[in-house]
Amino acid sequence: LYSLSHVIERKRSEYYDLLEKCQRGTGDITEWIIWFLDAVSESGQEASQHFQRLNKRTQFWQKHSETIFNERQLKLLNRLFETSDFADGISRKKYCALTRTSEPTAARDLSDLVVKNALEPVGEGRGRKYQLVLDTGNGKLLKVKAPFPETSLDQATSCLKYTEKSKSLVDMQDAIKKGVMGQFNDLD
Repeated sequence: LYSLSHVIERKRSEYYDLLEKCQRGTGDITEWIIWFLDAVSESGQEASQHFQRLNKRTQFWQKHSETIFNERQLKLLNRLFETSDFADGISRKKYCALTRTSEPTAARDLSDLVVKNALEPVGEGRGRKYQLVLDTGNGKLLKVKAPFPETSLDQATSCLKYTEKSKSLVDMQDAIKKGVMGQFNDLD
């Protein structure tokens, strides 16, 4: 409901125009119901996105619960989570403006955040920016600049030199079991 009220507040002139149109017209509220259901759908999407951002933020701070950040670094990290102003990353120059610090201090702070695995450098030279490192549990989640071209299985395996008959899934599972059992037998 909270998210729905935000959507209605953001579109309040449209909301009231439609309400008035329905009240003064034939009494058919179909158009208003369609608008309202779209608003409910939009609010659900916004709530889901908000939850995902909150979840990523929680995971980040849990991961860094023992990490020591200085006041400037904390200001940056919180700002990166709170707004989408730096969706493509933050430059050293913008870090200086945000934290009101010198270039050398900004360089040290940003390098420290990279070492602490809180930020990831993207780009080179003056175009370098820093993005949050969000751990998905399977590794780092980074934005891809451009989608990778689709690769066929033949293209992906063309560099392999394997010429024997292909193994089935059962064959592979048996080989894994045999290897695991061999490790346990070595413990005896």
